[in-house]
Amino acid sequence: MESKDAAKNLLKPESTGIHCLVIYHDLNTCREFYSFYIQKIIDNDDEIVQIAPFYETGDSVRYALTHRHHNRASDLNKIEKGNKKSLIILDSLEKYLPQSDTKDEYEAIQQLVKSAKRLAKKRVSILGDSGAFFFKKKVPQLIEYELSLPTHFEFDVKGICLYHQKDFAMLPEQVRQKLVNHHEKAIKIR
Repeated sequence: MESKDAAKNLLKPESTGIHCLVIYHDLNTCREFYSFYIQKIIDNDDEIVQIAPFYETGDSVRYALTHRHHNRASDLNKIEKGNKKSLIILDSLEKYLPQSDTKDEYEAIQQLVKSAKRLAKKRVSILGDSGAFFFKKKVPQLIEYELSLPTHFEFDVKGICLYHQKDFAMLPEQVRQKLVNHHEKAIKIR
């Protein structure tokens, strides 16, 4: 599926609660996907989006968002750091490793949704790249983390798990299938 089509599909309001697996071909494809997705959220101003990249820095995410959609860096700074923080950029190594208790992570997601509601936002999207687990050779922790999350969230969040195609291919076939089956939707973008 084309990256923009995948983003459009996940932006639909009925996708709320989804736990989705997105396998991307290369970094450019991933950038196209998340920058289109995030730009639409910024335009609608009704959601908080958190992105935790691994194969690039927070600054390169900001660069992609400002240059792909002709945003001014000062506007993006307001969206990220202003009164109604709509954009949160974290490093996936810091977000996921050292991994705290998965129960704590689930509660942190719920707290983020509560914060969004206080800011009059409808929901939260969380885009997290799994590359940190592969880099630190913590694949068993990745599997445990993924399986600890529900297939469908019962609150206003969209969980989008990003996997580089080469990382995903390193997993044994039965593990890949288990992950695909555990996610409500699995999409391969090109």
